[in-house]
Parts: sequence; structure tokens; C-alpha cells
Amino acid sequence: MMKEKLNISASNIVNVCIDNIDGVERSGRFYCYYSEEPIFFRSIHELFLEKEMLVLRE
Repeated sequence: MMKEKLNISASNIVNVCIDNIDGVERSGRFYCYYSEEPIFFRSIHELFLEKEMLVLRE
């Protein structure tokens, strides 16, 4: 049985999953401490914007 560990002292760590590569554009989802569900993005630019907005809300 695998136990998940969460390091609360590193709350800004983001796990990024790239689901699709279309030329130079990447899309996928990321997981972080501040959200229970994955957050989807359609470009790297959107990934950084979503992450920034999420951290600023907290």
C-alpha cells in the first residue's frame, strides 16, 4: 500500500503533467497544495498565469 506524503513546508511545489504537445505548444494539468483538483492549461503561458493567480489568492 502506497502512502501519499505532502510536505507542507514546500507548499509552492507544482507537479506538471504535459498531456499534449502540438508543435511548440504544450497543454496539460498541474497539481499543487492549494487545489484538491488538477488545474488544466492550454499553453505554457496559461500554466504560469494559473499558478500565479492561485498563489496570489492564498
